[in-house]
Amino acid sequence: MKCSPTSQLDEVFQRRTEILLVDFGGVLCHYEPTPASEALAAPHLGASSSVTKWLFDHPVSWEGILGRLTADEVLSQIARQSDLSVAAIKDIWAAFIAANVVDFSLLDELQRYRDRTRIFILSNYWSNGREVIFSKLPENSVDGLFVSSELGMKKPEPAIWRHLTGLFSRPPGAFALLDDEEQNVLSARAAGLDGYLWVKR
Repeated sequence: MKCSPTSQLDEVFQRRTEILLVDFGGVLCHYEPTPASEALAAPHLGASSSVTKWLFDHPVSWEGILGRLTADEVLSQIARQSDLSVAAIKDIWAAFIAANVVDFSLLDELQRYRDRTRIFILSNYWSNGREVIFSKLPENSVDGLFVSSELGMKKPEPAIWRHLTGLFSRPPGAFALLDDEEQNVLSARAAGLDGYLWVKR
């Protein structure tokens, strides 16, 4: 099921979801290119169509997403393979983070359900994910955060759903996932969770 705009969130909660897992990048937060971020990264993108893909679809990025490399190690290796200095890649990273904008209308809409549903972010992110995500969100706007690099597993691996349902001691049907990646939604559904594909407004 596709879910957008935010008024359709009512459909997500019709089954009285106990725990909603919300993706960060692509759902709660979106990269909105700025002249600074584009100017810094454009010469290095190659076949990549965006800074996001260049950073997070890079082969070394997946090692960071699984916690096998720190965020600094990931950036250093991307820099080395792109003939960039560490200082240059850090400038690109800083501009990228600054250009990521939280969808506050969605975040506000989610607050309506927190009297009956616990809301957690579930993000495929490097070791700096917790720092980055909480630097963008208002305090106490979610009930918690799960980051792939801390878990040592990522979406859409089936193990991540088993881990979370076991952690909460709740059946898969008590959970729902809101994500912009279809493969993650399909994986969650296959594990018995409700899955909703979020389409940016």
